[in-house]
Amino acid sequence: MLRVPNLNKLASESVVYRNAYVSQPVCTPSRSTLLTGLCPISAKMIVDLDL
Repeated sequence: MLRVPNLNKLASESVVYRNAYVSQPVCTPSRSTLLTGLCPISAKMIVDLDL
């Protein structure tokens, strides 16, 4: 078992999501949703730019 005291401390002081859903299955639109709070199409992120 790994010892990760800093991650454990962060998790104990944070909200831990055990089940999470994303707005898009690709990286860029999904990240834009987390950062802006908008749907990917509203943020004009409808294409994965990490290709």
